[in-house]
Amino acid sequence: MSHIEVYDKEVKDGLVRITQVSDSVQLGFVESILESEGIDAVINRKGSGSYLNVYSGFNFQGIDVFIHESDYDKARDILENVELTHEEDDEEYKTLEAQYKASKKKHTSLLLAPVAIAIVAAGLALIISLIKG
Repeated sequence: MSHIEVYDKEVKDGLVRITQVSDSVQLGFVESILESEGIDAVINRKGSGSYLNVYSGFNFQGIDVFIHESDYDKARDILENVELTHEEDDEEYKTLEAQYKASKKKHTSLLLAPVAIAIVAAGLALIISLIKG
């Protein structure tokens, strides 16, 4: 069992970083909980880790979740009492996991397509230069 870590209240420009998650699944979970309680979240994917997040679904630098200062106490109370667990036989978990894997596969294909095109183009250029040369 794992709890959501809630940060101390530090206000910057009216926002407070309430927590940090490492992947899209945790982010969706936290956003969903906050949204269901009427709390808007602002998401900040850090640095180059955001590119890895698209590819692997995991951000090594973390994904910060910010909320409005006025929602801090309510959000803290909610998130401190939530556990990041799942039941392997839970149908909702299985559905979310399948959706996540399908999304990850789609993103991977989208990222690899330009690389494949660049490799083919470079190969063609090499062949043409050998023929002409």
